Amino acid sequence: MLNTFPYLLSYSSFAPFLLRLTVGIYMLIFAYENLEDKWVERFQLFKVASLKPEWFFILLVATIELTGGVLLVAGAICQITSISLAVLMLVTIFIKYKKPELLSRNINTYILIFIILISLIFTGAGNVAGDYPF
Repeated sequence: MLNTFPYLLSYSSFAPFLLRLTVGIYMLIFAYENLEDKWVERFQLFKVASLKPEWFFILLVATIELTGGVLLVAGAICQITSISLAVLMLVTIFIKYKKPELLSRNINTYILIFIILISLIFTGAGNVAGDYPF
């Protein structure tokens, strides 16, 4: 197959690295917002969803986002982390679709993060990762 820049194909494993790093940083930002900035907004979200106690679910989601963000940035167990965060993003997309006023971000942000997580499941962590296959 004809390629314009065939020598760049040797660097193809850096793309998953950049995607993994970007989503990991986003997850760390989401966790921080859940614990600091948007506590009242998340409390209202779980109250409307009738999930009690609300503080437990806020801490649960923030813990999943924080742990997932740290693991993605570090490149450790990337595919398993991507699966769990993709499920979380799928639930978030569903909530944003049904009740758009409960979440402040645009639904496109959640969809894009979900798609990146799905691609990380299939491509792996990329270069500069703890679980890079040798």
